[in-house]
Amino acid sequence: MADFEVHIDLTGETRRLKDPDRFSLEPALALTRGAFAPPAGLATFGSIGDSAPDTWGRRLMQRAERRSAEREARAVRTLAESDYLLGVADETRLGALRFRRVGEEVFQAPIQNGVPAVIELGRLLQITERILRDEETDEDLRLIFAPGSSLGGARPKASVVDQHGHLSIAKFPKETDEYSMETWEEIALRLADQAGIVTPRHELIEVAGKAVMLSRRFDRNGVIRIPFLSAMAMMNARDGERGSYPEIVDALAEHGAQGKTDAHALYRRVVFNVLISNVDDHLRNHGFLWLGKAGWSLSPAYDLNPVPTNLKARVLTTNIDLDEGTCSLDLLEAASGYFALTLAQGRTIIKEVATVTSTWRDTAKAVGARNSEINRMASAFEHDDLKRASVL
Repeated sequence: MADFEVHIDLTGETRRLKDPDRFSLEPALALTRGAFAPPAGLATFGSIGDSAPDTWGRRLMQRAERRSAEREARAVRTLAESDYLLGVADETRLGALRFRRVGEEVFQAPIQNGVPAVIELGRLLQITERILRDEETDEDLRLIFAPGSSLGGARPKASVVDQHGHLSIAKFPKETDEYSMETWEEIALRLADQAGIVTPRHELIEVAGKAVMLSRRFDRNGVIRIPFLSAMAMMNARDGERGSYPEIVDALAEHGAQGKTDAHALYRRVVFNVLISNVDDHLRNHGFLWLGKAGWSLSPAYDLNPVPTNLKARVLTTNIDLDEGTCSLDLLEAASGYFALTLAQGRTIIKEVATVTSTWRDTAKAVGARNSEINRMASAFEHDDLKRASVL
């Protein structure tokens, strides 16, 4: 049983439903009068779930609750989903949704000292290291809670304001990492840029001798918040549920601002994922931005992480066709029709992406990856699919 459920009632919202700028938060919420409950088995709507923290943010909230219980000499309270949702810092919350309690003016959760500047990365890195070792202090949690609680994923990260004043995500290493995941995400993003895939602004920064990846938030335009919806929310899927790229294409065709263009762009991303072995491409790692009355459009690509085959088999988490996710050039070619492409068009995209990913060693060296790591990662890039794609 869920410990809370969200229900939305638009029965008395005639004025808002007539607003010319109105739009549905997600397909499950029709723009009609009435009461709505989440799809069966879900505690909340996907669009609201996108605003809640994932593993890292929840970890911070649980640590903060444990500290509070120790100070107050009471039992540790099990946090409810509502605690997680309302505990996220409003200033850094993903997308455009904001929450406040009935009768209150303050959006939840307010933060006292604002989002830290990029010059604070050294201190934030030290705090995340202490948290991962279970050695954090009350002051550590106070400093990291607001910038870190809103962010998804399991790895340590924090919101910062970059040197140009833009809200960004800083991704930190873990002492137990076998290789620098931040360095290889930067390498993947540079390759994606060259392969014609739209990505956020990004850079790799050295902090205390360690690589930290900085990625600009694409759901912000200055102070304007841009609505965001994950593919998981768009498709009414459950966390961890396996979806497929053709289903994402169908959602774009029905709700998208530029369905065919985005379908072609999505195919390019699938090809890229196959060729760099980015196998953690679950439905939370695909997103859409609201472009106004035209509808939803693919967000910039994010969380691109090549994985060597000794850690994970080359099987995508999101299926390439309706049933299969195994990385395969044959499967890519056979699936091209799902993406509104002819076989010839699909092969052209495969060839273009392969031409770029075949230069991965040069890009890795330019980023500063160590030779030992380059050799360690070779199986993610050098495989039969690349060989075949390069001679199409």
